[in-house]
Amino acid sequence: GDLLALEAGDVAPADARLLSHERLAMKEASLTGESDQVEKSLEALPEDTPLAERRNMIFAGSLVTRGTARALVTATGERTEMGKIGRLTREAEKESTPIEKKLAHLSKRLIWLTLALAAIIGTAGYLQGRDLTQMIETAIALAVA
Repeated sequence: GDLLALEAGDVAPADARLLSHERLAMKEASLTGESDQVEKSLEALPEDTPLAERRNMIFAGSLVTRGTARALVTATGERTEMGKIGRLTREAEKESTPIEKKLAHLSKRLIWLTLALAAIIGTAGYLQGRDLTQMIETAIALAVA
C-alpha cells in the first residue's frame, strides 16, 4: 500500500493507519463534527471501535494541526469514511415535506378540474351546433390557459 508523510498544515488525502508519529494532533470536524483537535496514538484498537474514537487512524479531509506522521493508506476516494458518508447522502431517498405533498395533490386536482371543464365547454359548444374542430381547439386553448 501507499505511505503518507504528513506534517502540520497538511490535509489527509486518504484514510490511513498510523505507523509512526511525533505529537500528532488533527482536526476531524468534517467527519465527526467534533471541533476540538484529536490527539493520535499508535495503540491497537478493537475492530468495532466507534469512528470518533479511532485514535490510530487518519481520515481523508482531516487537517494536521500539530506534529508529523507516517501512515499506511487503507482507503481512497469513495471507500474512505468521508466517501461513504457522501455516497449515503446521495443515495438517501428524499422525503417530500407535508407542504410538497399537499401541493402535488392540489396540482393533480386542478389538472383534472381543468380538463373536465374544457371537455364540458367543448361538448356544450358542439351540441349547440358549433363546428367540431373549432370546439376542440377552444377546449385545448382553455385547458392550456
